Amino acid sequence: MEFHQVRYFLAACRHMNFTRAAESCAVSQPALTVAIQKLEANLGGALFLRDGRKLSLTPLGRSMRTHLGRIEDTRQAAYGAAADVVMGEMEHIELGIMCTIGPRILGPALLDWQKIAPDVELVLHDVWGETAHELLLSGTLDCALIARQEPLPDRFNTHPLMTESFELAYSDNHPVAGEGAMKFQDLDGLKYLDRLRCEFRNTVFAQVNEQQLDIEVILRSEREDWIQNLVAAGLGVTMLPRNSIVVEGISTRPVTGISVDRTIKIVTVRGRSLRKNVRRFVDFLTGFNWQIKNPLQ
Repeated sequence: MEFHQVRYFLAACRHMNFTRAAESCAVSQPALTVAIQKLEANLGGALFLRDGRKLSLTPLGRSMRTHLGRIEDTRQAAYGAAADVVMGEMEHIELGIMCTIGPRILGPALLDWQKIAPDVELVLHDVWGETAHELLLSGTLDCALIARQEPLPDRFNTHPLMTESFELAYSDNHPVAGEGAMKFQDLDGLKYLDRLRCEFRNTVFAQVNEQQLDIEVILRSEREDWIQNLVAAGLGVTMLPRNSIVVEGISTRPVTGISVDRTIKIVTVRGRSLRKNVRRFVDFLTGFNWQIKNPLQ
């Protein structure tokens, strides 16, 4: 996947017309069409439905418009940061943070870092696991905080920071509210909010199927903040790490009968020479005491 393919695809999404999209990108229509076809081949499916001159997005196209839009936003931010550095302004560290990692747990660490390096600005980017890999390899990101279940390719250096367990999250007045751990089987009959970006989503639902639990999925979303606010409103429950909670009105209980632990890692590209302050930042995070409590708990 190349950045110009992403740019052409997003232009086609905006205009829903290849001719106008090509004009906006200052390229010929055949060049834009070929680039999008190569992108479709790379992704394994059609992005657009073509009915004469009329275009519409396929389900894959709608999904990629969201994900690739984030890549383009990050690319533009990186160019802006580079221009600032060239003009002699504050040095930037481009840090990707996997969207399921709660920001509150980072507060104490970043507060201490700011005291150590007040002249270094952090630029935080909300990324998904796969896009983080691409952005690291392209040099758009200097480093990234990732918590994927699958091992990372050998192209990356990983430094473990902390491990946390998933728990059942519910509104404070939900019927499952209580003290101590609950059994995974006790999820039977509950309304569930599906976090589409959860790295342990398949593990949770595989266990649901294996134990033949009757869990009613009433809503799915890629937005962590939407899910949490709806949990707080009492719409249903979900599984997430306690440290990921960012809204008031949510409580959690440990769940036995399922093992879902994740390790948050700081990731860089193997073999790439890091700038001095990026190396300092990675070393700082690796040595930080992450045994802290979420302020909302």
